[in-house]
Amino acid sequence: MNALLSKEVRLELPALGAALALAILPVWLFRKDGMISPAEMALYPFGLATLLLALSSFGREFSLGTFALNLVQPRARGQLWRTTISVLFCSMAAVFVAWALSCAARSAWSHSLVGPPPPLARK
Repeated sequence: MNALLSKEVRLELPALGAALALAILPVWLFRKDGMISPAEMALYPFGLATLLLALSSFGREFSLGTFALNLVQPRARGQLWRTTISVLFCSMAAVFVAWALSCAARSAWSHSLVGPPPPLARK
């Protein structure tokens, strides 16, 4: 792993942990409320998680002052952007897969608790 890729992954890890928590935990913490399923209620924290992930990718670079230092190095700017965006894409994909698997597991778990509908009584 080259230095640029390891730097991007290291900057993304804290936000990735928070985003995974925001994608997985609300699915299991919310109860079914009438017609709204826990997966539908967890869409808002999932959206917040993806926003947090996207902003942290570039926000830390700007706040730490390393973005300008990276641009003046004798390295292609396209490589810098490709590395940053590819790490961000992989992080977003991991958060989406974790959210989808958590929603599927929660749905299967809640259906197993309810069980099949009772048979109709014969007259």
